[in-house]
Amino acid sequence: MTILRKLHRIACLFAAGFLIIFVCSGLALQHTQELDLDLHFVQWVPLLTAFGLDTPPNVDSAVSTRMETGTTLIQIDSSLYRIQPGSTEPIPGPESQMRGAIATGQYLFIADATTLTMLDLQFNLVDRIDLPAEMLRLGKSADLPIVETTNGRNRLDSTLLHWVPIEAGHDNNSAAVSWSRVNQPDQSTLEIAWKSHRTRILSWTRVLQEIHSGRILGSVGIFLADLATLALLALALSGLMLVRKNGNRP
Repeated sequence: MTILRKLHRIACLFAAGFLIIFVCSGLALQHTQELDLDLHFVQWVPLLTAFGLDTPPNVDSAVSTRMETGTTLIQIDSSLYRIQPGSTEPIPGPESQMRGAIATGQYLFIADATTLTMLDLQFNLVDRIDLPAEMLRLGKSADLPIVETTNGRNRLDSTLLHWVPIEAGHDNNSAAVSWSRVNQPDQSTLEIAWKSHRTRILSWTRVLQEIHSGRILGSVGIFLADLATLALLALALSGLMLVRKNGNRP
Protein backbone atom coordinates (compact mmCIF):
# COMPACT_ATOMS: atom_id res chain seq x y z
CA MET A 1 0.00 0.00 0.00
CA THR A 2 1.50 3.30 -1.03
CA ILE A 3 1.98 6.34 1.20
CA LEU A 4 -0.75 8.11 -0.74
CA ARG A 5 -3.23 5.33 0.00
CA LYS A 6 -2.31 5.39 3.70
CA LEU A 7 -2.81 9.15 3.78
CA HIS A 8 -6.14 8.76 2.02
CA ARG A 9 -7.33 6.16 4.55
CA ILE A 10 -6.24 8.21 7.60
CA ALA A 11 -7.95 11.32 6.23
CA CYS A 12 -11.06 9.26 5.50
CA LEU A 13 -11.34 7.89 9.04
CA PHE A 14 -10.77 11.27 10.70
CA ALA A 15 -13.14 13.13 8.38
CA ALA A 16 -15.86 10.48 8.71
CA GLY A 17 -16.22 11.05 12.46
CA PHE A 18 -16.33 14.80 11.94
CA LEU A 19 -18.93 14.49 9.19
CA ILE A 20 -21.22 12.31 11.31
CA ILE A 21 -21.22 14.87 14.14
CA PHE A 22 -21.49 17.82 11.75
CA VAL A 23 -24.37 16.36 9.75
CA CYS A 24 -26.38 15.11 12.75
CA SER A 25 -26.09 18.41 14.64
CA GLY A 26 -26.81 20.36 11.46
CA LEU A 27 -29.96 18.37 10.75
CA ALA A 28 -31.22 18.91 14.29
CA LEU A 29 -30.54 22.67 14.09
CA GLN A 30 -32.34 22.80 10.75
CA HIS A 31 -35.50 21.61 12.55
CA THR A 32 -35.18 23.57 15.80
CA GLN A 33 -38.83 24.64 15.86
CA GLU A 34 -40.23 21.22 14.98
CA LEU A 35 -38.13 19.58 17.71
CA ASP A 36 -38.79 22.38 20.24
CA LEU A 37 -35.08 22.54 21.00
CA ASP A 38 -35.43 26.05 22.45
CA LEU A 39 -37.99 24.74 24.94
CA HIS A 40 -35.97 21.76 26.17
CA PHE A 41 -33.11 22.35 28.57
CA VAL A 42 -30.11 20.34 29.65
CA GLN A 43 -30.55 18.55 32.97
CA TRP A 44 -27.30 16.57 32.98
CA VAL A 45 -25.03 18.08 35.65
CA PRO A 46 -21.64 17.25 34.01
CA LEU A 47 -22.71 19.05 30.83
CA LEU A 48 -24.00 22.01 32.83
CA THR A 49 -20.67 22.12 34.62
CA ALA A 50 -18.83 22.05 31.29
CA PHE A 51 -20.72 25.21 30.32
CA GLY A 52 -19.73 26.95 33.56
CA LEU A 53 -23.09 26.51 35.30
CA ASP A 54 -21.75 24.68 38.33
CA THR A 55 -21.76 27.59 40.82
CA PRO A 56 -24.41 30.25 41.46
CA PRO A 57 -23.82 33.88 40.51
CA ASN A 58 -22.93 36.56 43.01
CA VAL A 59 -25.74 37.42 45.43
CA ASP A 60 -25.70 40.96 44.02
CA SER A 61 -27.41 39.65 40.87
CA ALA A 62 -30.42 38.23 42.75
CA VAL A 63 -33.22 39.61 44.94
CA SER A 64 -35.61 37.89 47.30
CA THR A 65 -38.52 38.56 49.59
CA ARG A 66 -40.22 36.50 52.28
CA MET A 67 -44.00 36.41 52.19
CA GLU A 68 -46.27 36.48 55.24
CA THR A 69 -47.25 32.92 54.34
CA GLY A 70 -43.65 31.76 54.90
CA THR A 71 -42.91 31.33 51.19
CA THR A 72 -39.69 32.86 49.90
CA LEU A 73 -39.60 34.37 46.41
CA ILE A 74 -36.21 34.74 44.77
CA GLN A 75 -35.44 36.25 41.39
CA ILE A 76 -32.31 35.30 39.43
CA ASP A 77 -31.87 37.27 36.21
CA SER A 78 -35.48 37.50 34.97
CA SER A 79 -36.63 34.15 36.41
CA LEU A 80 -38.69 33.98 39.60
CA TYR A 81 -38.81 30.98 41.95
CA ARG A 82 -41.00 30.03 44.90
CA ILE A 83 -39.06 28.30 47.66
CA GLN A 84 -40.81 26.22 50.29
CA PRO A 85 -39.38 23.49 52.52
CA GLY A 86 -38.50 20.62 50.21
CA SER A 87 -39.49 22.27 46.92
CA THR A 88 -38.38 24.98 44.50
CA GLU A 89 -40.68 25.88 41.62
CA PRO A 90 -40.53 28.51 38.88
CA ILE A 91 -43.51 30.87 38.76
CA PRO A 92 -44.51 33.75 36.46
CA GLY A 93 -42.93 37.00 37.55
CA PRO A 94 -42.11 40.54 36.52
CA GLU A 95 -40.09 41.19 33.39
CA SER A 96 -37.53 43.33 35.24
CA GLN A 97 -36.18 43.36 38.78
CA MET A 98 -38.71 42.57 41.48
CA ARG A 99 -39.41 45.43 43.87
CA GLY A 100 -42.00 43.82 46.11
CA ALA A 101 -44.55 41.05 46.58
CA ILE A 102 -47.70 40.74 48.68
CA ALA A 103 -50.38 38.08 49.17
CA THR A 104 -54.07 38.83 49.61
CA GLY A 105 -56.91 36.44 50.27
CA GLN A 106 -57.22 35.46 46.60
CA TYR A 107 -54.14 36.65 44.75
CA LEU A 108 -50.40 37.15 44.83
CA PHE A 109 -49.09 40.48 43.52
CA ILE A 110 -45.48 40.92 42.40
CA ALA A 111 -44.22 44.29 41.25
CA ASP A 112 -41.32 45.68 39.28
CA ALA A 113 -40.83 49.37 38.52
CA THR A 114 -43.70 49.69 36.03
CA THR A 115 -45.93 46.61 36.23
CA LEU A 116 -47.90 44.68 38.84
CA THR A 117 -48.06 40.94 38.06
CA MET A 118 -51.13 39.19 39.48
CA LEU A 119 -51.15 35.42 40.15
CA ASP A 120 -53.81 33.20 41.62
CA LEU A 121 -53.17 31.03 44.68
CA GLN A 122 -51.97 28.20 42.40
CA PHE A 123 -49.34 30.62 41.02
CA ASN A 124 -50.92 30.85 37.57
CA LEU A 125 -50.68 34.16 35.74
CA VAL A 126 -53.94 36.14 35.92
CA ASP A 127 -53.01 39.61 34.65
CA ARG A 128 -50.32 42.25 34.35
CA ILE A 129 -51.42 45.69 35.50
CA ASP A 130 -49.62 48.87 34.49
CA LEU A 131 -48.62 51.08 37.41
CA PRO A 132 -49.58 54.77 37.43
CA ALA A 133 -45.92 55.80 37.77
CA GLU A 134 -42.55 54.29 38.68
CA MET A 135 -43.03 52.24 41.80
CA LEU A 136 -40.90 52.76 44.90
CA ARG A 137 -42.49 50.15 47.17
CA LEU A 138 -45.46 47.79 47.32
CA GLY A 139 -47.76 47.18 50.26
CA LYS A 140 -51.29 46.25 51.16
CA SER A 141 -54.08 47.63 53.29
CA ALA A 142 -57.55 46.18 53.82
CA ASP A 143 -56.39 43.22 51.67
CA LEU A 144 -55.85 45.49 48.62
CA PRO A 145 -52.54 46.42 46.96
CA ILE A 146 -51.09 49.86 47.61
CA VAL A 147 -48.14 51.26 45.66
CA GLU A 148 -45.97 54.19 46.55
CA THR A 149 -44.76 55.77 43.33
CA THR A 150 -42.82 58.82 42.27
CA ASN A 151 -46.22 60.57 41.97
CA GLY A 152 -47.56 59.54 45.37
CA ARG A 153 -49.59 56.64 46.70
CA ASN A 154 -52.25 54.70 44.81
CA ARG A 155 -54.43 51.71 45.67
CA LEU A 156 -56.29 49.25 43.50
CA ASP A 157 -60.04 49.49 43.84
CA SER A 158 -62.16 46.50 44.82
CA THR A 159 -62.52 45.44 41.17
CA LEU A 160 -58.71 45.21 40.87
CA LEU A 161 -58.98 47.13 37.60
CA HIS A 162 -58.37 50.78 38.45
CA TRP A 163 -55.85 52.76 40.48
CA VAL A 164 -57.26 55.24 42.97
CA PRO A 165 -54.93 58.05 44.09
CA ILE A 166 -54.50 58.48 47.83
CA GLU A 167 -54.16 62.15 48.67
CA ALA A 168 -51.57 63.00 51.29
CA GLY A 169 -53.15 63.31 54.70
CA HIS A 170 -56.43 61.76 53.54
CA ASP A 171 -55.65 58.07 53.94
CA ASN A 172 -57.27 56.89 57.12
CA ASN A 173 -55.64 53.49 56.74
CA SER A 174 -52.08 54.71 56.10
CA ALA A 175 -50.87 53.40 59.44
CA ALA A 176 -52.20 49.95 58.60
CA VAL A 177 -50.20 49.56 55.37
CA SER A 178 -47.98 46.47 55.42
CA TRP A 179 -45.03 47.14 53.14
CA SER A 180 -43.11 44.45 51.28
CA ARG A 181 -39.33 44.40 51.58
CA VAL A 182 -36.91 43.09 48.98
CA ASN A 183 -33.36 42.14 49.92
CA GLN A 184 -30.40 40.26 48.57
CA PRO A 185 -30.80 36.54 49.32
CA ASP A 186 -28.48 34.73 51.69
CA GLN A 187 -26.04 32.31 50.13
CA SER A 188 -27.91 29.16 51.14
CA THR A 189 -31.20 30.40 49.64
CA LEU A 190 -29.41 31.41 46.45
CA GLU A 191 -27.82 27.97 46.12
CA ILE A 192 -31.21 26.28 46.53
CA ALA A 193 -32.75 28.42 43.79
CA TRP A 194 -29.68 28.06 41.57
CA LYS A 195 -30.02 24.26 41.43
CA SER A 196 -33.42 24.73 39.82
CA HIS A 197 -32.50 27.80 37.76
CA ARG A 198 -29.46 26.30 36.03
CA THR A 199 -31.59 23.48 34.58
CA ARG A 200 -33.67 26.13 32.77
CA ILE A 201 -30.82 28.11 31.20
CA LEU A 202 -28.96 25.89 28.75
CA SER A 203 -31.17 24.93 25.80
CA TRP A 204 -30.35 22.06 23.47
CA THR A 205 -30.23 24.56 20.61
CA ARG A 206 -27.21 26.22 22.16
CA VAL A 207 -25.55 22.88 22.90
CA LEU A 208 -25.99 21.71 19.29
CA GLN A 209 -24.67 25.04 18.01
CA GLU A 210 -21.56 24.59 20.13
CA ILE A 211 -21.15 20.99 18.91
CA HIS A 212 -21.72 22.00 15.29
CA SER A 213 -18.99 24.65 15.44
CA GLY A 214 -16.62 22.61 17.63
CA ARG A 215 -16.65 25.33 20.31
CA ILE A 216 -18.02 22.91 22.90
CA LEU A 217 -14.38 21.87 23.49
CA GLY A 218 -13.11 25.44 23.50
CA SER A 219 -9.99 26.26 21.50
CA VAL A 220 -9.23 22.52 21.20
CA GLY A 221 -12.60 21.93 19.52
CA ILE A 222 -12.02 24.74 17.05
CA PHE A 223 -8.58 23.29 16.24
CA LEU A 224 -10.10 19.82 15.68
CA ALA A 225 -12.79 21.29 13.43
CA ASP A 226 -10.12 23.04 11.39
CA LEU A 227 -8.11 19.83 11.27
CA ALA A 228 -11.18 17.88 10.08
CA THR A 229 -11.76 20.45 7.36
CA LEU A 230 -8.18 20.00 6.19
CA ALA A 231 -8.70 16.22 6.32
CA LEU A 232 -11.69 16.56 4.00
CA LEU A 233 -9.58 18.61 1.63
CA ALA A 234 -6.78 16.01 1.80
CA LEU A 235 -9.35 13.26 1.21
CA ALA A 236 -10.64 14.95 -1.93
CA LEU A 237 -7.18 15.75 -3.30
CA SER A 238 -5.73 12.32 -2.55
CA GLY A 239 -8.78 10.67 -4.12
CA LEU A 240 -8.32 12.67 -7.30
CA MET A 241 -4.63 11.78 -7.36
CA LEU A 242 -5.38 8.07 -6.91
CA VAL A 243 -7.92 8.17 -9.74
CA ARG A 244 -5.42 9.88 -11.99
CA LYS A 245 -2.65 7.46 -11.01
CA ASN A 246 -4.76 4.36 -11.59
CA GLY A 247 -6.18 5.68 -14.82
CA ASN A 248 -8.94 3.49 -16.15
CA ARG A 249 -7.94 0.38 -14.21
CA PRO A 250 -10.83 -1.25 -12.29
